[in-house]
Amino acid sequence: MDRSISDILRDVRLVIDENTDNTASGSRLALTDVDTLDLDAAIRGRLADAVNAVRLAAPMRALSCKTATLTSLTSNYTLPTDMLRFGAIHDSQSGGTAMKWKRPVTELHTDAETLGMMFSEFEEVRGNSSRPVAVLNAAGDSVLLMPKPTTARLSYIGRMEAVGEGTESVEIEETIYRAVVCKTAALVMSGYKAADAMQLLNALCMEQLGAMPQ
Repeated sequence: MDRSISDILRDVRLVIDENTDNTASGSRLALTDVDTLDLDAAIRGRLADAVNAVRLAAPMRALSCKTATLTSLTSNYTLPTDMLRFGAIHDSQSGGTAMKWKRPVTELHTDAETLGMMFSEFEEVRGNSSRPVAVLNAAGDSVLLMPKPTTARLSYIGRMEAVGEGTESVEIEETIYRAVVCKTAALVMSGYKAADAMQLLNALCMEQLGAMPQ
């Protein structure tokens, strides 16, 4: 969902205001001397970190997946630079008549043992159509797929980049919005050394995440 930055600034300021009176460190008093523009800049500066942290912790079903077609002349496929969290890789040949995979890959492996299995001379050991395998390279920017799919389609959760001063709106899923507001507020309060408020707001964020269907 497209969220205006002005609405996000308002909501984060509100959740800070509502939840800093009950902290032992007197966090509300610590913010009385903070200029509104400085506070808004702090919120903008921590928003992307908050969104990405919540997207890593939230159930996949609560998030909006992006898709990308992976192409390669070999079995090694470059991943999108904005991938924050892996979803699945499908063999998505149109019509399905030439599909090599009977199921998608839903897990990335990184261990050397798995890489060795992929190149085993025994089909039942290496990746096959019933058990395709994906191994993430050391740099984390590409995957080796066995067997090589006809057409590889990746579903993934995208990373939010830093929110610039001129940005007027950002995409945040409705299902995680409240958790993002609380997490942003917690990160802002950490910048003001308000430990009690930060802990309280982090707890509210986790409460929101815990209430999501798994």
